[in-house]
Amino acid sequence: MGQPNGVPNRYFTYMNGSLLWWLLIAVVSALVATVVLVIMKVIHRLYRRWQGVRSAQYVAVVGEMVSRNMLPKHPAPDWARDPLFHNALVEYRLSLVGSERGFVDDLVEYLGVPEVLLGRIARRFPPSARLAAVSTFVDLATDKYVEDLRRLLGDDNNHAAIHAAKGLSRLRDVASVPAILDRAVDASPWHAARLADALVQFGPEVGPPVKDWVAQAVAGDDPPVSTVALGTRILGQVSDAEAEDLLLLLLTSDEPEWRVTAASALGSAGGDNAVLGLIDALNDEHWPVRARAAKSLGELAASSAADQLRYLLNDPMWWVRQNAAEAIGWLPGGTEVLVRVLSGDDPYAADAALYQLTMQGEVAEAARRSRSGRQTATDIDLLAHVGNLPTNAQFAPEAMASLDPVTP
Repeated sequence: MGQPNGVPNRYFTYMNGSLLWWLLIAVVSALVATVVLVIMKVIHRLYRRWQGVRSAQYVAVVGEMVSRNMLPKHPAPDWARDPLFHNALVEYRLSLVGSERGFVDDLVEYLGVPEVLLGRIARRFPPSARLAAVSTFVDLATDKYVEDLRRLLGDDNNHAAIHAAKGLSRLRDVASVPAILDRAVDASPWHAARLADALVQFGPEVGPPVKDWVAQAVAGDDPPVSTVALGTRILGQVSDAEAEDLLLLLLTSDEPEWRVTAASALGSAGGDNAVLGLIDALNDEHWPVRARAAKSLGELAASSAADQLRYLLNDPMWWVRQNAAEAIGWLPGGTEVLVRVLSGDDPYAADAALYQLTMQGEVAEAARRSRSGRQTATDIDLLAHVGNLPTNAQFAPEAMASLDPVTP
């Protein structure tokens, strides 16, 4: 083909040369980038290997000192500043008890590790190194550093505050419980839940200060709804029987979230006096309250609530029916009640009853006894319904719309 009219040959020569130069630059750049990447990966691998070797050496050094119960006369100057050495100290401190743990505490003080960590915590950058220092300090802190941990509760970084709360719970500093709950008031739900986890780690001794804090918050003009609910949940998790009256008060409050958590907490923190309040809660307009109250009545083995729980099997909400069936299964004679429900007119109640009987292992046990020729009348009745009960797929669509799989 000839060249276009008016376009000289030197123009095409120039264009071809430019393309070749750009192509050459691209190829060279790709090769350089590949070489740099390979070199970086090799360096990183060597660095990680060096870290592993150094960590193993530190573990051996600390182990030797612990076994001999002797502090070094001339410790290496970089030990107190090396995060790898800190990790070795943490590993030993969290795995040892008694006098050996006390020796590790003495070693930490002797080397001045806490002062180094507090200095790094005082610096805001880089944030990752600061958080690593906070975590290590919390693991190595003794009663001497309770005030430092309390100050960290007010840190701008939520993760630092959570670490501080964990450290205070490990040291059993009950006096810091109100401050931890105060921090949870303005925290996000996730961070507040982590602070609550730290409070649960205190054990039963956290009950009285949490109860007092919740009571004061509820009596205030503008109580923090979510944090009060969190405190109520903690009272249930530590089974604080002294909080029963407060929980019963919250069970009748105007806040649905408080009623839900109170109904749940009474299952472990309540006693005989809580049964009547929980029975009344079975009629609550908020379905999660009904579901939690039913479960708690089962946990309390409240036989006096059997009739109300049986009625709750006809509730329009799936979780309410299921928790009621579970509670009935825990009561004396509950298996027979659930088997009779299978013959009832409500297919949803029968579905909940069969599910609970299956989860309790009653269906499998009935089949086993039947094969061995030792079946009871209840076994015969139960096995007769297993193959004939309608499934949810056969229910009317408008009825299916009432099923809510969300956990209360």
